[in-house]
Amino acid sequence: MAAAPAILTRGRGGPEIAGAPHAFDAIAFTAGVARRATANRIRVLTSLENRSGPAESPPGDAPPPGPIEPTDRTPKETITMIPDDDPARSLTVANPDDPATTYISLVGNTYAILITGEQTNGAYCLIEMRVPDGGGPPPHRHDFEEMFTILEGEIEFTFRGERHTVGAGSTVNIPANAPHHFRNVSGAPARMLCMCTPAGQDEYFIRIGDAVAGMDAPPPQLSPEDLAERRRRAAELAATYRSEFL
Repeated sequence: MAAAPAILTRGRGGPEIAGAPHAFDAIAFTAGVARRATANRIRVLTSLENRSGPAESPPGDAPPPGPIEPTDRTPKETITMIPDDDPARSLTVANPDDPATTYISLVGNTYAILITGEQTNGAYCLIEMRVPDGGGPPPHRHDFEEMFTILEGEIEFTFRGERHTVGAGSTVNIPANAPHHFRNVSGAPARMLCMCTPAGQDEYFIRIGDAVAGMDAPPPQLSPEDLAERRRRAAELAATYRSEFL
């Protein structure tokens, strides 16, 4: 004969289960109630999270909340992550053969200022550098990032005292404040693009170099006094343009 199902009754001592030993069945009954309460709580929290993001658990032994009323948590206004277009700024097309390009002769190199800081709102400048055999600046460092992409030939970069020969198609990034310099020791002319971020190097080169007619124009013939004056000017303006000669 099958056992009669347990029936919950209430006596003086609280809930009782008819037809079974009190202690065992009371424990089983309590465990079942706890499991069902936990399951209900999980379902409620999951529903809350799906509707309006993560929710906090009910404090202590508080019963699960009643029916969830939908709440409007949509922001009252949309936050724009980027600013509006500035129609005052125009497209820049850089062409080193454009007669309007500024060409600078400096330390034996010829630099074409392709994109200025004024055109990029100070974000960066882009310079094409033609470096003859033996050309290159003295050791220095500056408080901005500098990137070179070799277009023709090869350039030897000295970075923190170590030499690296870089050929056409490769790109070099010089971290801000790191000591470095470059030199063309290949025996042939080289050409590369230099981008400085933020801008400023373009203005510095214009102020310390000599304007020439084009990329193929010969450098000016400078006397020892002229060269000394260029070096003095470069040293005086270096701090203004966040640079230091070593």
